[in-house]
Amino acid sequence: KAIRRQRQMCIRDRITYSWSGNVPSTVVLPQDNKTYKHNEPYLVDEDYAPGYSVNSYDAYHNVNGVYTFSGWDTKAGNITSDLEIRGTWKFEKTEVARHNVKYSWSGLPANTEFYNVAGESANPVLPMGYTGLVNGEPYSVDTTMPKTVVYTHDEYGNQNAKYTFGNWNDPNNGVMGNSDVTVEGAWTVETVKVPTHKITYSWSGNVPVSYTHLTLPTNSLV
Repeated sequence: KAIRRQRQMCIRDRITYSWSGNVPSTVVLPQDNKTYKHNEPYLVDEDYAPGYSVNSYDAYHNVNGVYTFSGWDTKAGNITSDLEIRGTWKFEKTEVARHNVKYSWSGLPANTEFYNVAGESANPVLPMGYTGLVNGEPYSVDTTMPKTVVYTHDEYGNQNAKYTFGNWNDPNNGVMGNSDVTVEGAWTVETVKVPTHKITYSWSGNVPVSYTHLTLPTNSLV
């Protein structure tokens, strides 16, 4: 018995930690560098308790998943041999909310035909927006519409109004937020004066003067 007890006193035991599963890259495996005597009390790491979690993030720092730790499979006690303490990680994906960008404008009458300065048909069309963007994701705002000019015509094809588009107002400044966004703009209208002309009649030659009922025609339209 004395010899057995002496051998037990000479035994030195070590504790190592290991984990498996979907292990997040940011965690550090605990280390126990102590050498234990036989039957010496030991403690188990408490930093990684059951339910300890680590978030994963997308490129725009939105949470897109959670790593959760099971806890260690060993409780504190007295060591009698080298000991490996194990744990397991699992990963659960989190759905990232997605939002849309749309365009809207005001000041342009509906059901109206528009023309460019050359008189060709030029009906403005709202730009296409974006769908499925996440918080923090950048997007480009249309640059083709600002300063666009179109005209309406009267029934004779004369320009009678000029519409000029201003600039887009994007409340998010090109970066998606936490909800859908509408990029807005406005048209301003100016009346175009339509030139008017008169028709007059004249005659020449040997105009009879004795017939007082003969008078030049008139046209009251202006």
